[in-house]
Amino acid sequence: MMETRKNIIKEAYTPNEVAFSYGVNAGHLANLRTMRKGPRFFKVGRKVLYFRADLECYFKKVPVETRDSI
Repeated sequence: MMETRKNIIKEAYTPNEVAFSYGVNAGHLANLRTMRKGPRFFKVGRKVLYFRADLECYFKKVPVETRDSI
């Protein structure tokens, strides 16, 4: 039981952890949340959490096309 809980916690990030890990400003994430855009998130009380799988999915959906990628 405890091992499963540790694995779940490692998969969830706070906005500040997302900002640090992915280089996205935490304020920008807050703006996206208020517009109901951006990566899927969960609220536990006042705490906002993002799951790694949701972050990866979101970032893969918004690529920037470059000349070399065409």
